Amino acid sequence: MVTPDLAAAEAAAAGDLAEVESWYTGAVAAARRAHSARLADLREVERERARLFAVLEDPETTLEPGDLDVNIDDAIARSRAFLSDRRSALTADERDYRRTRLARRADVEAQIARYEEQIAEVVGPEAQTLSRQITRLQGDLTALEAAEGDNSAAIRTLRSEISTLQKQLDGLESDPWVRRLRGRIADKMAAIAAIDTDLESRAAETEQRIANLAAATDRDVERF
Repeated sequence: MVTPDLAAAEAAAAGDLAEVESWYTGAVAAARRAHSARLADLREVERERARLFAVLEDPETTLEPGDLDVNIDDAIARSRAFLSDRRSALTADERDYRRTRLARRADVEAQIARYEEQIAEVVGPEAQTLSRQITRLQGDLTALEAAEGDNSAAIRTLRSEISTLQKQLDGLESDPWVRRLRGRIADKMAAIAAIDTDLESRAAETEQRIANLAAATDRDVERF
């Protein structure tokens, strides 16, 4: 016979798997878009350079000073326009990606809140009180450890108090279902940390790509 808790656990596990599959599909699609954008950058630059220097490399072409000025001005304008277009496209892509990932982060936070509510239904308000006390004492401990002077006695006292409260909390949360929910919360917290890291990495990558494009454009303009 399937108990309500087990059925709920199985349903939650299926939901978690669906979330992972959805994230993977989105990540693959994003990687393909990024790859296509890089190829577009390279192909556009190659076509533009070929067009700009074809006249100069043709030994049978006779150029007047005015022709050179027109070609140079046109080349610089095209290079600047290309840079502006790519900067706008990269910025928009980064903005869309960030919005999607932040929405996913909000979903994970909502899942954590639901797990916390389920835990509270099992352990009651006493566990929440103990958890708040532990959090407060841990903050005090961190501040005390960073403070100057000999605070070893006070630090030992705080650690002892935290340990006592933690044992009481562990006793309240010894129910297997509660432990499972705590494990899921830990997994979700790790997922949030991964999203934050991903957003920072993506922002840095976009900034670097724009900087590389700007540098390449400046080099092309200097060649004229």
